[in-house]
Amino acid sequence: MRGGSRHAFSPIPFFTMSSLSLSLQAARRFLRACLPAAFLASALLLAAGCGSGSGDAQETEAGYAVGEPINGDSTLAAVVTTGDYTDTLTAEGMEQMMNRIARGRLQMFPDSVRKQVQRAALVRFIDMTNQIAEARERGINADSAAAVEQRVQRLRQKAGGDSLLQARLEKRGMTMQEVRADIRDQLQVVGYQQAVADEVEAPSAEEVSEYRTDQAREVRAERILFTVPRGAGPAQRDSVQQFARAVLDSVQSGAASFSEMARRYGEDSNEPATYQSREEMAAPFTQRGQSPENVPFVERAFALQDSGEVADEPVQAGSGYYLIKQTGSRVGTRMDSMSAVQELTKQQRSEYLREQIEQMREDATIRLNPSRVNADMTQPLPSRGEDQDQSS
Repeated sequence: MRGGSRHAFSPIPFFTMSSLSLSLQAARRFLRACLPAAFLASALLLAAGCGSGSGDAQETEAGYAVGEPINGDSTLAAVVTTGDYTDTLTAEGMEQMMNRIARGRLQMFPDSVRKQVQRAALVRFIDMTNQIAEARERGINADSAAAVEQRVQRLRQKAGGDSLLQARLEKRGMTMQEVRADIRDQLQVVGYQQAVADEVEAPSAEEVSEYRTDQAREVRAERILFTVPRGAGPAQRDSVQQFARAVLDSVQSGAASFSEMARRYGEDSNEPATYQSREEMAAPFTQRGQSPENVPFVERAFALQDSGEVADEPVQAGSGYYLIKQTGSRVGTRMDSMSAVQELTKQQRSEYLREQIEQMREDATIRLNPSRVNADMTQPLPSRGEDQDQSS
């Protein structure tokens, strides 16, 4: 059982490391960047009849459960309960989270993609709620007056002074007391992430050596791109994927060579393939805060072992589906040992935190307002990188 009670207003939109695989340092940078959004969050008193409602919860393939729907309050989007801890998300707060995920391009997306972005926002809200609850159970106390006031002062500076900040809060129906409560919650999330990071053992000398070699590896890969038109729905996206698979079948059966298919169907650059590191290969696909290890195209290209080997499935990345053929592999300059230890430690901590957050979803129940939420929250979650590629 998790202890503590929840204040009943919407949280500041916040990206968790579960979806972006951020390092703790990057999470702190993002936290500092998001704090000014405090005055954008709406005040909310928990409406009557909006309790946990988890008695008839439906288990899902995504890990969390979906409880009975929320009715009668159009300002609410979702309520999440984990143990005896409950948090609420307003419709306005959900829209803000969706816009952050879409990097301000939400209005450009078709309904099918907006639903995916909405689901991503709700899953991140579940993850944040779980982390706050776990932090409280562990006794992680972020209620440091000095730390909170330091961040409040940053808000005042960014708003242009106390009077302007108060005016913005008043416009949104929010009090400074509520802002401080939200800041304490986010500080608890950072405290929880630090505590989880401290549980990870330092990498061994053998692991560091393998990491240095692996990171120095460079791959040369040919590619054939099958573009998905902007705004395409699921049916059109599936059609492009099936066509890419049919071309791949021709290559694998020996009916045609990879080069021949590239000349006939390739929509990517016709420049000859060159050796590239992970970072160089990931550059066209990498989104803000995403590491090269989480880019499907890079994962598949570097997983190929032999020169001439072709990936056995089309790879979704960026604006479409790729067929990939490795034409060479070599080891370049290795990074120094100290940098390797730092990078590998950060990677292992991030992966461990992601695993912990995914496990905590099993304890959560989310209730949804059907008048505000139209995303299907019952299906399995997409693999890492897949949900981000959908909105590229």
